[in-house]
Amino acid sequence: MTVFKEFQSTIWTVIRRAKDQDGESLSLLLQRYRAPVLGYLRKRGFDEHDAEDIVQDVFLKFLKGGVLAKVEREKGRFRDMLLAVTKNTVNEHLRKQLALKRGGGAAMRSLDEQIGGDSRELSFGDVIPESDIREFDAAWVESILSGAFEKLREECAREKTLYYEVLSRFLAGTTRYEDLAAEFRIKASDVRNYLHYGRLKLKRHIRFLVKDHSLSREDFENELGLFAGILE
Repeated sequence: MTVFKEFQSTIWTVIRRAKDQDGESLSLLLQRYRAPVLGYLRKRGFDEHDAEDIVQDVFLKFLKGGVLAKVEREKGRFRDMLLAVTKNTVNEHLRKQLALKRGGGAAMRSLDEQIGGDSRELSFGDVIPESDIREFDAAWVESILSGAFEKLREECAREKTLYYEVLSRFLAGTTRYEDLAAEFRIKASDVRNYLHYGRLKLKRHIRFLVKDHSLSREDFENELGLFAGILE
């Protein structure tokens, strides 16, 4: 059961406008998905410099390579196409590196060995290895969680409440209520309340951020499954 009576896809509105080369929408698309792409690349072992270069190439493909024109709401998660483009860009990056090091003749075989025999060009809808999907989903979850915590921090700063601070300290390892009570000069019973309602507020921000990244209600419900342990 969701809290949304009528599903409005914010990200689809952004994608549709970006297709028409709307500058603000293109920037918003980059802003929303840069972190999970970068996180995925770092998990794949790329250093900061190479990961940044690949990220730039990924979004250049979307902005200038006609990739956005292929995105349709009915075809599934936008993130699946983003992953396919990212994998293709990674393959190109590795291919260039190998060609420079060993010469073009050995490049393709070495590339296949390096990325598990899957150096072919991927398109939206192609079957992508489950390991890549899990890694990319994990990077996206981390990005959403980071965004939700930032939303909670901003909310608490505006309202001058301690939900964010108490919850952050608790998750960072200060788990004894007495220690948190002493640190924030509140009662131990207040700590329990701050943690309870802080979690509720964080979950609300997670749900709204996930909704903002979902193309449909079904997409939204499926995406929430990635946060099952957090939203319980």
